[in-house]
Amino acid sequence: MPPQVKRRERAILRANYAAWQTTLVEKYGERCANCGSAKSLTLDHVLPIARGGRSTLENLQLLCGACNRIKGKLRVDCRQLAQPKSTGDKL
Repeated sequence: MPPQVKRRERAILRANYAAWQTTLVEKYGERCANCGSAKSLTLDHVLPIARGGRSTLENLQLLCGACNRIKGKLRVDCRQLAQPKSTGDKL
């Protein structure tokens, strides 16, 4: 991917970081999508920018710092493991 595209995608992420993180926390809870940790959560690209991924909400997941470093530039969608928070009333 050309450097100018990477810069643009990172700028988009920085501009929307807080809103996107809030949206993902509301949907999945304040937990790492991989291990369930609540420590040092970061936004992670499912398909990394370096591999052609875009900075869109649909391409992001919440991972703790440790899981994010282990994942690196791999394409791993941990959102399949995370269960969206229930919005229905409990009986």
